Amino acid sequence: MNDAEELYMAQKRHIIRVLLVTLFVIGGARFDLYASPEHDNEDVPIAFSKVPSDTLTGNMYMKFNLDIHKRNVLLHAIPHLYSIAQGSRHHVGEAYGQYTLDRESGKYTFDEQLRIATIRRQRTVFRNALAYLHPTIYNEEVFHGLILSPFNKRNKRLYRYETKEVGDLLYVKFRPRVLNSVLTSGTAIINQLNGKIIDVVFNGEYDQMKYNLNVIIDSVSDTPKKCFLHTDFNFFGNKISSNLYASYNTPTTLPGIISDSNDPKLMAMVRPDSLTIHEKLAYGHVYKDP
Repeated sequence: MNDAEELYMAQKRHIIRVLLVTLFVIGGARFDLYASPEHDNEDVPIAFSKVPSDTLTGNMYMKFNLDIHKRNVLLHAIPHLYSIAQGSRHHVGEAYGQYTLDRESGKYTFDEQLRIATIRRQRTVFRNALAYLHPTIYNEEVFHGLILSPFNKRNKRLYRYETKEVGDLLYVKFRPRVLNSVLTSGTAIINQLNGKIIDVVFNGEYDQMKYNLNVIIDSVSDTPKKCFLHTDFNFFGNKISSNLYASYNTPTTLPGIISDSNDPKLMAMVRPDSLTIHEKLAYGHVYKDP
């Protein structure tokens, strides 16, 4: 059996283990949740907001920094990562476009209009990490198809909560009752005057990727305003970390048709925040004027 076949079988075994554990733990937890009223955890001191049924659209800016600490030949076999299997060990990139979010279903789409990156052929890497940049905190799943939310009433039996009041703010610490990759831990700050979350941090590990996500909530739309994501990916000796940033509802709307979707000068015009010196140096190897 060659390296590629061994990698495929290892991934297959991992998927089967995750599915079995998830079906056992989450299935049992949900059964207990709906089994009878006496099991309903009414003493949780958190207001679980109703999921809105509207659809939101707006402009969105994303940026990533990628650092490859260790890599080997197996990186070539991982989808969406083979483009960084050789060459530079540090990459930076940005994307700009329009997003659409169906808040009831949690379904999210991003119409990318502009992209620049140091990765060859502008390929997208870590697509699974991008899903973490559009969280739906009050839905049953924080990320569409991933991670059960501690702020949805259907999931509250799966979490433990610790709270502390400071003036009009409620500081909340949450953690899973059982260890499972579809559950998360973290902290949140809630405005007790309206019951809305102001700031929330999620920590966990899913599909061999550790994540730390900080979400700043817009007080008007009650949706993410900014997201800061750090990930660590370890796979058969390959170690990669990334920092991703997303800013929602940015003011500049690009036309529907752009002559050059890889224009660094246009990106400089719509970019809401300045580049760091390290990002400028990384771009300097690819673009004359990032």
